[in-house]
Amino acid sequence: MEKTSEKKLFFDFSYNFIGNIIVFILSFCISIIIARLLGPEKKGIYSLILFLPGLMTMIFGFGLDASTIYHYGKKEISLSDLIAHNNFLVIILSFLAILSGCIVIFLGYNTYFININRGYLFLALALIPLGLYSSMLKAVLRAKDEFKKLNIANFLTTLFLVLFVLLLFFRASVGLLVVIQIGAIFAGILVLIKMTKLDIHFSLKREPVFIRKSLLYGVKVHFSNIISYFHYRVDLMIINMLMTPLFVGYYSLAVNIAEKAWMLSQSISSVLFSRITKEDNGDDQNSTVRISLFITFWGTISLLFVLTFWGAFLIPMIYGNDYLPSYPLIKLLAPGIIMLSISRILSADLAARGYPQKTIIPKLTMLLMNIILNLLFIPKYGVGGAAMATSITYTMSSVMIIVIHRKISSSDFFRFFYLSRNDIRKLKRILKTGDGE
Repeated sequence: MEKTSEKKLFFDFSYNFIGNIIVFILSFCISIIIARLLGPEKKGIYSLILFLPGLMTMIFGFGLDASTIYHYGKKEISLSDLIAHNNFLVIILSFLAILSGCIVIFLGYNTYFININRGYLFLALALIPLGLYSSMLKAVLRAKDEFKKLNIANFLTTLFLVLFVLLLFFRASVGLLVVIQIGAIFAGILVLIKMTKLDIHFSLKREPVFIRKSLLYGVKVHFSNIISYFHYRVDLMIINMLMTPLFVGYYSLAVNIAEKAWMLSQSISSVLFSRITKEDNGDDQNSTVRISLFITFWGTISLLFVLTFWGAFLIPMIYGNDYLPSYPLIKLLAPGIIMLSISRILSADLAARGYPQKTIIPKLTMLLMNIILNLLFIPKYGVGGAAMATSITYTMSSVMIIVIHRKISSSDFFRFFYLSRNDIRKLKRILKTGDGE
């Protein structure tokens, strides 16, 4: 049983990592096309337009994806009933999210969205129900450990986006790019429905007991996710308020490039959460996390090393000379990205063990400090101040999560930076044959 489990873990990691690399390449192509097509200022506007539906989707998602994986992993409900309840929740939450988005646009336009076409902001709200439903379907595939299908769906969704942009390249504008984004996600949903085969049928269930149970677990993850998302993007709003969309464009590109180093931690954490919800042995859990974090830490450092030392050459060559001011920002973001890649793995482990709420205080502290430091640093250091604030607060939050994880798992954090003989043997066994022989 253990050998089979190790083999499955190896293939899940492999499918997820290879899939993320392919999606990364396609996303990289998209970012180059959009950056060159729009220029720094319009790219900043485009980033701000997508920020609102992204935030509303995160706020009103109520941890539905994590709850789906958790409850299915614990075998507390059949998959068909789980999907029927989720369909009902997606409809209700989408309505509330779109309504809230409209209110934000009406009341906050002159403060947060200056110089942005109001019609584009309303159009972008169509991304909310599509995003919620897509997230739910992906959670179903993750819950079933069907990472190969999940990565095919992610690949095709990104490919649709690339093809749509190329087909409309000479007519592309900010508004048209929003429409293209909507079309690509819708096409991706059709692929996801096909991938899940007969398990997906649109029916609705409203059993109050399970809905309450699902939302109670989801909310534990939910607040942590909202805080994280808002922290990742609040600096865009502050830069736009204190500076101009041009600097939002520089900063958003730097963040997008630096965050590509999270590809490894994202690949591992998504598999890790599904895996550990099914494990009961604490030693097995710690071993899985230890190997995952070791690979993540050194892999992230390696990727950022390339970005930091070759960025000055690569950015002008790939994105154009107009984006060269983004390079110093990447160097400022790098330390925080490394630390946050560690906390992402540990947060996934805490959530899988049933303690997702434990990350709320560190992430809330991170958000509040980020806002304060942005307001202090940007007037003094310009857009570089935003990168400094982000890196500092990423590090603060990660240290707090490391301490919390150490108390709950009873594992020595410093062991994550090297592997024991047993860990090495296990890793060699998985990499060599995948079956423990």
